[in-house]
Amino acid sequence: MKRVLVLKGEGLNCERETAAAFQRFGAHADILNVRELLTRPARLLESDILALPGGFSYGDEIQSGHILGMALKDALKDVWPMFLKRRGLAIGICNGFQTLMKMGVFETTRTMALVHNSPAGFQDRWVEMNVQSSHCIWTRGMEGRRMQLPMRHGEGRIWSETTTAEMLQKQGQVVFTYAENVNGSMGQIAGITDASGQVLGLMPHPEAALETWLMPDVSMNEAIQFNAQIFQNSIQYSGEVTHA
Repeated sequence: MKRVLVLKGEGLNCERETAAAFQRFGAHADILNVRELLTRPARLLESDILALPGGFSYGDEIQSGHILGMALKDALKDVWPMFLKRRGLAIGICNGFQTLMKMGVFETTRTMALVHNSPAGFQDRWVEMNVQSSHCIWTRGMEGRRMQLPMRHGEGRIWSETTTAEMLQKQGQVVFTYAENVNGSMGQIAGITDASGQVLGLMPHPEAALETWLMPDVSMNEAIQFNAQIFQNSIQYSGEVTHA
């Protein structure tokens, strides 16, 4: 059984539904307080997948995900390369994506940031996303189709002074784009992957679109099955991992 580490605490608030999404497809999910991981970073190496859920970590002080991202960057500086070398996977959803961005895990996108939406304001709505062709492990076999997911954020606009959407596309790092311009994000990008394809960050919430009663249309069973593929892909891939 594959092991998923889902963080909680310090303002994160989507840990239960995120854990349930992985458990639904046969993984074992441990919900761990952020402080425990900061105290014992090697805990990461006991898991196949790390999930940073949505919420408002540290009250979004300074910037969304900033304090948590800086804390994890420092605590995991030695174990993060080991985790990736062992083919571990990571996903950051909404505030989790903001945290991963602050950690600097998207190596070739260090000049990028997630900033306030344009026009400014908190967006709480369902959106359609195009699944792009990329080297992301989480979206294998999903390219060329559309997903419908809920988004709820005020700082989700991808912005950069030096990187362009075309550059990211060429590098195979653009995973999702919005079907319409919902928050002013560069190239309408909704999610990206790192150079390895093992780390996924996205603003909309796939864990919140896996039940009929959560969908805007109760007949959207096919959409639910497609949304589920993100979690199924990660569990299947982590099944290929052999721990030393």
